Amino acid sequence: MPKTLNFNPFPFLKSDRLLLKNLSNNYLNELYLLRSHPEIVQFVDKECDKSEEETTAFIKKISDGISNNEFIYWALILKETNKLIGTICLWCFNPDLTSAEIGFELHPNYQKNGYMTEALEQVLNYGLEELKLKSITGFTHTKNEPSIKLMQKLNFQFSKSMDKNVIYKLTSSNY
Repeated sequence: MPKTLNFNPFPFLKSDRLLLKNLSNNYLNELYLLRSHPEIVQFVDKECDKSEEETTAFIKKISDGISNNEFIYWALILKETNKLIGTICLWCFNPDLTSAEIGFELHPNYQKNGYMTEALEQVLNYGLEELKLKSITGFTHTKNEPSIKLMQKLNFQFSKSMDKNVIYKLTSSNY
């Protein structure tokens, strides 16, 4: 029987300081601030959200993708304040569901505090242990030093460079 994805019920994760929850309109304002922040989009190939309506459409797109088991996307919520500070996802699953790509973003006000390390550890464990992925790939801009350092810290290995991006890969054997 072929392997399938099923994100229902939604896989709620948590770390010491974070809740990794389903993205909802409850976090619209905070997500808009994240997706419209110039420091966040400087290393990705997208423009800042220009309105809360664009962010609302994004939330709907994410919800539909999760419902269709195409990808999984978490809101990073601070336990102490219930505030969204970032997002993280597993997406671009290969056809046999043995590998996926990871994506993440964290509001600059919360960077350099270990939050993304906590979130990545939870998501990597979920991907490798629960989904039984054999590898997880991260793409980042060659000038995005914090992301490169974070992936290296979590045992991602440099794979190759292409254009202005570098690829790091984590396999179940080096996690």
